[in-house]
Amino acid sequence: MMARYKELLAKKEQPEGEPDRGTAFEIGFAASLGKPISACRDDLSALRERCRALRQRSAMFASAAI
Repeated sequence: MMARYKELLAKKEQPEGEPDRGTAFEIGFAASLGKPISACRDDLSALRERCRALRQRSAMFASAAI
């Protein structure tokens, strides 16, 4: 059935680490078929924290350059 799909959108539920076994299998199978793969997740708190840290580092570098 997956062979008929144009691409795979994998939804990652776990907050950190690797995807669950079913999702990992689907990603590997789609990759073996040469299908484009995208991923998404509902919980963006980790991404927000990384963006916040990057903004703080950028501000430190910018103020040091002045």
